[in-house]
Amino acid sequence: MDASTAAAARSRGGVVRRTDLGTHPARAAARAGLRQLHPGAFVATTQPVDLALHLAVLREVWGGRDVYATGLTALWLYGAGERPERLVVAVRHGSELAAKAPVQVRRLSDRVLAGWRERQGIKVVALEIAVIQAAAKATQDQTVAMVEELVRGGRTTLARLRARCRRGVAGSAKVRRACDLLTGGSMDADVRRLHRALLARGVTGLELEVRFENSAGASAYADLFHRETMTALEVDGRLSHTTKEQFRTDRRRDRWMRREHGVTTLRVDVSETREDLDGIADELVDLLADIARVQREDAQAAEG
Repeated sequence: MDASTAAAARSRGGVVRRTDLGTHPARAAARAGLRQLHPGAFVATTQPVDLALHLAVLREVWGGRDVYATGLTALWLYGAGERPERLVVAVRHGSELAAKAPVQVRRLSDRVLAGWRERQGIKVVALEIAVIQAAAKATQDQTVAMVEELVRGGRTTLARLRARCRRGVAGSAKVRRACDLLTGGSMDADVRRLHRALLARGVTGLELEVRFENSAGASAYADLFHRETMTALEVDGRLSHTTKEQFRTDRRRDRWMRREHGVTTLRVDVSETREDLDGIADELVDLLADIARVQREDAQAAEG
């Protein structure tokens, strides 16, 4: 490889274009100690090959037009996953881009590519789009775990994820279901199941959807209310309180319920009712019994 070709390759991150190697590029590459990463590009056999190099190759042979990392590749670049086995990139519909393994090329619409970000010098689709794309190849449990980790880490929000979901787009249904699970979705059925489980264990005086109002006129509903011990049982979604404002609102409500009505609030994660209904019901029976016992002892002490 002559000096000018080597200098050009250095300016491109080590990429040697096929057109730089004359009329017999394969023979010239062999003499120069190069290996082919793409039909139109070579790199030195001693050069470490990573994702950035593969995408640099694609940009070079495609004339500098836009190439976007997608799916698991994008999540990896966002620092939200391990390096995938296949490096999936996207171009716009109507474009052509040849690539060799482990690079796979997809064609996506401008709508899907809108909102892209740059990570490590590489264009990547928006994080929410990457999640939906990754969900298409993942199980529902894997999707829930992925969404929960990203939301708890402050990388995105359930609202932003829902806004990117589209009917007919692979992965959207799984992401919607994950959002529903993590917020609790409609938890009426879960509250009723917990109610029945507590009644079956002999708990009496348990009421559904009891309304309370504070001195300022604000109202709140207790999912379950145990009048004997003045205890409210609240069933919450796993990510119901990830926002600071929602967390504060619920804690303020718990305080005025205690201050103005003498009601103590016990909160239950909806996943507990769905994954271990018997276990959480047994625990609540014991807690209510403990509260009742302490209240009796306090009353006796006051009388004595």
